[in-house]
Amino acid sequence: MGYVYIFVNASFGDDWVKIGKADDVDVRLRQLNSSETTPFAFFPYATYEVENPLAVESEIHGLFDDINYGLRSRETVNGRIRTREFFNISAHRAFDIFKHIAVLRGDSDKLKKYQPNDEQIAEENRTVTARRKNFTFEMARVPLGAELTFIYDESCKCEVVENNKVKYGIESPMSLSALADKLLYEKCGNQLGSKHGPKYFTYDGVLLTDLREAFEDDHQSVEDL
Repeated sequence: MGYVYIFVNASFGDDWVKIGKADDVDVRLRQLNSSETTPFAFFPYATYEVENPLAVESEIHGLFDDINYGLRSRETVNGRIRTREFFNISAHRAFDIFKHIAVLRGDSDKLKKYQPNDEQIAEENRTVTARRKNFTFEMARVPLGAELTFIYDESCKCEVVENNKVKYGIESPMSLSALADKLLYEKCGNQLGSKHGPKYFTYDGVLLTDLREAFEDDHQSVEDL
């Protein structure tokens, strides 16, 4: 038995993940984090326990290539194409694909999603791009009255009541980051607050950061016409 994993690293932002295999996930993390080539550490986002990790990893890599050949990190170095285990996709979207794979294989119980710890959130906070505009629901095409879901506990839902505020239970309207702070503490035991609330909520199953990215891509395409 072994594992196919999804690792995240704040050095690469929210749009890249490492998808690889390991006999022991903790050992693999220590190996990666002993390197001095990345500013920040790798953390596990999800693991998938399988009998033949090499074969399953190969099939998953192939599936991602079939979905979009441009997702995978490839570059030409010294005249040769170098292919890496990094994919230009959010961890949430990658995990959704893993969930579909596990359902088809009939072993969804072997798929595990990790909760972020304080160290991971601290590193993510350090890499939030200060020059980027503050998030609003308009820039993600999320309407007033929309229901959002917390990714680490799908029973936790909130309603969009203003362009930059949500309503959760009987609480007064608050920013998405404020609600992320509250739920990360209550559901995950995190002591540190997040500066990036949209990465912890989905609308119609799609991460808000992915919706914003799609909106900005469409807006840029229109400007280029």
